[in-house]
Amino acid sequence: MKIKTFLLLLILLVSVAFAPAQQLLHWGIKFGLDVPANKNDFSPKFTYDKTLNYNLGFQLRIGERWFGQVGIDYHINKCSLMWKDTITSNQNLELGYLTVPLQAGFHIVQNDNVSFRIMLGFQYKVLVYLSKNDIGIDRNYFQVHNMDLMGGLGLDFYSFTFDIGYRKSLFPIVADSKHYRDMLSLSLGLNF
Repeated sequence: MKIKTFLLLLILLVSVAFAPAQQLLHWGIKFGLDVPANKNDFSPKFTYDKTLNYNLGFQLRIGERWFGQVGIDYHINKCSLMWKDTITSNQNLELGYLTVPLQAGFHIVQNDNVSFRIMLGFQYKVLVYLSKNDIGIDRNYFQVHNMDLMGGLGLDFYSFTFDIGYRKSLFPIVADSKHYRDMLSLSLGLNF
């Protein structure tokens, strides 16, 4: 069943790529790194260090000078968590988020091979994975659903894309904390 679904998706993507409205419709894949822009601890008991955050995704852009862009991304946030109780101990933790970014944008400079664009929007994210740990943290400890405001700049060079952006979390990661995951995001992609 998974192979049939994959083949159907592949045929759909290829047909979209070669459709007559190709100038209005672009789709692509991307890989990015996320750098935390704030450093507030989860709670008085838990502090974190040594973060590594990255994402993989699919994006669809519709329009010419003005455009809309939607995607599906998977964000991985890894950190070393320090638990302060009677004994201080370290725990490596990984959180996985499925996100749906929705943005509107404008091409400031646009020609056949190069374009420079600005984008603004938001993304919905849901926590879908939390690594096993020895300190008793489960998914319910975190906000499972969250939203981010997003803004950024992008450069398209032939089929390659480079984006730099900022995501401002609207809700804290942990419900009763002041820990927000604001991120500076850098990504490379390939549009078809």
